[in-house]
Amino acid sequence: MAIADFVRNSGEGNILEIWQGLELQIIKHKNADDPWISNLLPPYLERNLKKVVPNANLTVIIDEDATVERRVRSDRTLQKLSHHIVTRRTDGKPEITSEKVCVSHTGALTLVVRGEAAVI
Repeated sequence: MAIADFVRNSGEGNILEIWQGLELQIIKHKNADDPWISNLLPPYLERNLKKVVPNANLTVIIDEDATVERRVRSDRTLQKLSHHIVTRRTDGKPEITSEKVCVSHTGALTLVVRGEAAVI
């Protein structure tokens, strides 16, 4: 059994819910070979990156949508992080004025990371 505090935010960073003293219990162990539920990956990555780089202020967002091209997913996800316009360098890398971002794709999944310092 795990006890934790939980804050759920909107894509714009507004607090939607706060749960304090949330008790979680494993009902069924997951097979390690089964795929991840993509919505669980961002908080997992953020939490574990903080263990390695405690002062890192990173935001991780995932967009999984096989119905659109990866550029559409990355632009849509970047817009959730910032109200600035997304532009692209000549090599296609997305940029947002005054933001440090990194975008990665695999299949129908797009991962976006924003940080205070350069994100590689």
